[in-house]
Amino acid sequence: MANLRYFDETVYGNLFSDIKNNITFYTSSDMELKDLLPNIQYYGESVISANLPDLDFKNDMTTDEKNGSDIVNTRFIYEALKALSPLVATNGYLWSYLCHTKYKKYVIARWIKNPEDEDKHEKTAETIKKRFFCSANKKDVMRMNAISRLWWAGYLTYDKNHGDPYHLTKILFTGQQICADILDTPFCGNKTVITGILLAIEKYKEEVDENISSELVRKCIKYFRRYAAVTSVDFLSEMEIHNIIFKYLSEN
Repeated sequence: MANLRYFDETVYGNLFSDIKNNITFYTSSDMELKDLLPNIQYYGESVISANLPDLDFKNDMTTDEKNGSDIVNTRFIYEALKALSPLVATNGYLWSYLCHTKYKKYVIARWIKNPEDEDKHEKTAETIKKRFFCSANKKDVMRMNAISRLWWAGYLTYDKNHGDPYHLTKILFTGQQICADILDTPFCGNKTVITGILLAIEKYKEEVDENISSELVRKCIKYFRRYAAVTSVDFLSEMEIHNIIFKYLSEN
């Protein structure tokens, strides 16, 4: 096991500001960070240690393959980094460092499209900002960074009392749009709320329609956001949230 490392704040800022000039680094699996930053101490060390796993990925995955890969990799990352607290898991310097080092090839394969197409460099630069770096916004840390999103998916869906503790992870990644809609909410960091939502979707898939549409889930989440605006959902139980969500799904 080795101590986790995180970016020096100044180095992180310089890298973020210089993405377009370093586009080759972010689109080449062969370049390492030490090649980009020779003779620079660019990281600090945490007191938290972990055995970082290799991730499941390949180039040019289909949508279904991406969903399956996300489920597998969520389990890998969360199992390895269960020692992290939610507070530590909002540290963008940690996740960004992992994206630039151990998991660089994964990030490129999973998120960078047509990296050699110069006409798309502007779009590629925007993708790099989202997937290699971390916004200070907690919701973006949970949704955007290529590695932090996996940890947060594990944290929010892990069910220690179930025979398959990652059964709700599979529900979250039923589709990329469904995942995005559920996590793009004011209550995205509330494990109780997310669990209730996912349990309801799981029941709907089992009892009503296995192929639940992303559009139905989107409408349901919009409805629940309106509900949450006038009711303090933080005080509701998983089952109370489950009942609200399942009722909406069943009636619409």
